Amino acid sequence: MRKLIFIVPFLFPAILRGQISSTADTVRIGEIVISSSSKPSILNGFHDQIIDSIVLKNYQLGDISSLLSENTTLFVKNYGPGAISTTSFRGAGANHTQLLWNDININSPMLGQADFSLIPSGFTDEIRILNGAASMIMGSGGFGGTVNFSTRPDWGKETNFLVDLGAGSFGTYTGLIRLRAGTAKFQSVTRAYSNSSVNDFRYLNDAAYATPVLERRSSAQVLMNEIMQEFYFRGDKSVTSVNLWYSLSNRHIPSNMLVVQPAGSEKQKDESFRALISHDRKAGRTSIGTSIALVSDRLL
Repeated sequence: MRKLIFIVPFLFPAILRGQISSTADTVRIGEIVISSSSKPSILNGFHDQIIDSIVLKNYQLGDISSLLSENTTLFVKNYGPGAISTTSFRGAGANHTQLLWNDININSPMLGQADFSLIPSGFTDEIRILNGAASMIMGSGGFGGTVNFSTRPDWGKETNFLVDLGAGSFGTYTGLIRLRAGTAKFQSVTRAYSNSSVNDFRYLNDAAYATPVLERRSSAQVLMNEIMQEFYFRGDKSVTSVNLWYSLSNRHIPSNMLVVQPAGSEKQKDESFRALISHDRKAGRTSIGTSIALVSDRLL
């Protein structure tokens, strides 16, 4: 009898209306308009990019041509390890790209362009890329764009010593040494870089012979040594810096596969010395900067 009483209520189900409310619960709000105005047409050609410091750290044993090729939209023309590297902005030629060191133009006065393979990534604390018309804020001549790499003091660190060594295939060895020392008023930074490579890779020569022959690349060695010294003096409202940079590069130029030449018959020697003295002063909202530089290049 008890089981029957328990089952009977389930034989007559009732209709439930749990989602219907007798009172209106809709809240009407005004419309929301999201709008944006386009930039003036005068700014459409401006583009400014700064390479992240973490990226610079990962490439500090290489040159900046590899860094730019893999982390920016620039077209980098590279002829191999130790060979000349040039860049192109938006289809413009290499002579329309300005390379600046602390806002000083270091393009070759003979060729009107710069060899990016001679600039170690470990010799810069910041790389700034300005495309097209944006390059006008750093001078003229950069019809395609401007690459400015600069060095900066680190007033928060008194002493910091870095040694970074690398080795690769075909007799490639690289090394970077950086020493930062000083106080809150004076900083000294010393950087030294060395890169050497035999570059004797094997390749299949199918142009000089009727039957392809496996040969080893010869006369493609490279030896590069560079040193940079920086001094920074900080006053109450001013910073004075002195930068000295010496670079020496000896590169063998290999012939093409159709020409057989004696080993080491063609060489290229690049030697440069750059000195920069700059003074920056702030007075309220006004900032004044003065720089004087000496740039000497020797190409043999």
